[in-house]
Amino acid sequence: MRLRLACSTALIAVGAFSAWSAAAPATEVVTRPPVVEVTTWRAALPKTLRSPAKGPFLRGHRVGMFIEGGYCLGGPKPEFDHMTLVELPRTRSRPFRAAVITAYRRWPESSFTPPTGPDYGKCPRMERTIFRRAQTKRPATDLRLYDGYFSPPRQVWPPVQK
Repeated sequence: MRLRLACSTALIAVGAFSAWSAAAPATEVVTRPPVVEVTTWRAALPKTLRSPAKGPFLRGHRVGMFIEGGYCLGGPKPEFDHMTLVELPRTRSRPFRAAVITAYRRWPESSFTPPTGPDYGKCPRMERTIFRRAQTKRPATDLRLYDGYFSPPRQVWPPVQK
């Protein structure tokens, strides 16, 4: 009798354990490799109540760039990676000097567990602005600045009157 009770208890325990493991999926951990991507930039901060900036940061041969880097709370924070700057001389079709600046930001490697359920993909958003300076060969105040993220590049400064 005791042997029969022990065997039935063991079978019930094994059945319950296998049913529990099949019903509850194991948590999956996803690892994303580091990514470098092209991003847009602005010459001036948007006008806010706390913004002391009245215009772009153009002094001598330096151009200030503001790069947006929003991320999910608790997730990886984007960082400035590098930039490319191409200065264009005057031509007949373009009677002004110009510079095309392309900014790149890097997302570091991260590991996370994807959420399940109705709030899949939702996260508290954090805003972050990264400031960097670009060095030009010609005085920055004499240049028209273009963002190389777009094709063809879009004029950033001076602002285009629409």
